[in-house]
Amino acid sequence: MLSGDLSMALTHTLRAAHGAVLVGCETLLSDNPRLTVRLVAAAAELPPLPDGAAPLRVVADSRLRTPLDCNLLGGGTQGGDGAAAAPAPPAGGSSASRGAFGPGRVVLLTLRRTLASRDGAARAARLREAGALILAVGAEGGGAEGGGGGEGAAAGERLDLAEALVALRREAGVESIMVEGGVALLSSLMRQRCARPLRLGPPRPSP
Repeated sequence: MLSGDLSMALTHTLRAAHGAVLVGCETLLSDNPRLTVRLVAAAAELPPLPDGAAPLRVVADSRLRTPLDCNLLGGGTQGGDGAAAAPAPPAGGSSASRGAFGPGRVVLLTLRRTLASRDGAARAARLREAGALILAVGAEGGGAEGGGGGEGAAAGERLDLAEALVALRREAGVESIMVEGGVALLSSLMRQRCARPLRLGPPRPSP
């Protein structure tokens, strides 16, 4: 099993080669990673990133359970990589201009049904204030969308990941994504035929 400094450096190097890094919410809750490229950002042998800094850090979070005090959102600057939090988008929307998707920004993929509920809208407002950008998509299999003030997403309801990937490309210009887990997210990507190349790496994302 890969472990220690070598494993972490390899993971950070792979992240630096992509436009975004994606994890599921369960992985975020259990591991609380930072998903940075801090171990390789200054390495002379690496090609420069398109924007000269870190890839987007994306969480598949259908019910907006991302904690406000998680490492991704801590401190007002994103993970110590020099990516400052940009102004939040207007309260009513789920997307932002492409310019808002700066290097290292945190993007939460959630369900439109979640944002349509009162609790979900309130959580979204707090997460935006903490520096997150939010992209809302439909449910896998075309599940029913909730109306304003209605129920939020059910516990087993999953994102339409094909729509999410298209949204990331359209809104943020993302051309490649490194998926670090967990199992449910990887299974959904394969089930929805969204995955192409597969690389086997450490069992959990390094910090």
